[in-house]
Amino acid sequence: MKILENVELKPYTSMFVGGPARYFVEVNTESEIVEAISFAKKKNLRIFILGGGSNILVSDNGFDGLVIKVLILGTSLVKETEEFADIEAGAGENWDDFVRLTVEKNLYGLENMSHIPGNVGASVVQNIGCYGQEVLETVLSVKLININTLEKVIFENKEMSFSYRKSRLNDVGLDKGKYVVTSVTFRLNKYGNLNMKYGDIQKYFSEHPNIRPDLQTVRDAIISIRDNKFPYPDNPRRGSCGSFWNADVVDKATYEKIILKLREKGFQDKAEEMEKKKSVFTVAQGFKVVPGLFVEILGFKGRPHGGAKILETHAGIINNYSGQATAQDVFELSQEVIEIVYKEFGVKLKIEPELVGDF
Repeated sequence: MKILENVELKPYTSMFVGGPARYFVEVNTESEIVEAISFAKKKNLRIFILGGGSNILVSDNGFDGLVIKVLILGTSLVKETEEFADIEAGAGENWDDFVRLTVEKNLYGLENMSHIPGNVGASVVQNIGCYGQEVLETVLSVKLININTLEKVIFENKEMSFSYRKSRLNDVGLDKGKYVVTSVTFRLNKYGNLNMKYGDIQKYFSEHPNIRPDLQTVRDAIISIRDNKFPYPDNPRRGSCGSFWNADVVDKATYEKIILKLREKGFQDKAEEMEKKKSVFTVAQGFKVVPGLFVEILGFKGRPHGGAKILETHAGIINNYSGQATAQDVFELSQEVIEIVYKEFGVKLKIEPELVGDF
């Protein structure tokens, strides 16, 4: 393990923006994590845990502390029955590669979350989800290291406090910044039903009548759908943080008010779409709302600011289209959207990526 100084963080993020880390280290084992944390404590440094870099926005001034990049790899079969398989994956495993592996093994549960950038460790921090699936549905347990005590702990699913795009690990009121994920164990089914309730998936198969829906073809469909909406962030000009905004789940009365407001503004088709999708957007706490809807109808699609812009093909994505955007470009564009959406609809959008450093 080698601790480096003044390392540029741009190449380690999917937005490809941001300044340097004062100290930077890559860790491959639990013991190296403990060693890195101990180094930071001796020097009284702030710590930031870096996974795949896909859900963060690093300040142009960088991070004045120690960035620990977790590279713990490996997958193993923990338990198997006729109905399911429990697979443990290292926190540093690439998420999409792991999904591909489970599909190749004919295991149900992760296929609709194909092509989401990032690593396995981050998947449980944010409770990622896509096209009707969420990580919380398959997570059996999470192994972690307590940053304060350096103890190894295991949280079962029910102890993770999962909710929409949340867990105890990214909740400021609970344990944000207190743990490092080292591995996750998933329980995946050998037999299951494909989740094809989203219109995009149904449209894909209606346009490809010769393709029979199964685990692999649904994964292929998801990849095609996502690639057509926004670029996979594999270089600076395709850089993004994924969905840039989220909003709290709203109650039924608020959901109805949004529909009414859309009708008043002349967006009958969008209002009808929200009516039709009530069942799809229903979650335990109420109704999900799609930030991109508000961004689109307010005319922000394609809006540039400095070297960044909101994609023409997806109103929820800010793209480093120039390849030379600054973090401030991205942040300022986001703030403009947040202010106008709240003024027009009373909906408070929140920045979904974690802000690293000072803004």
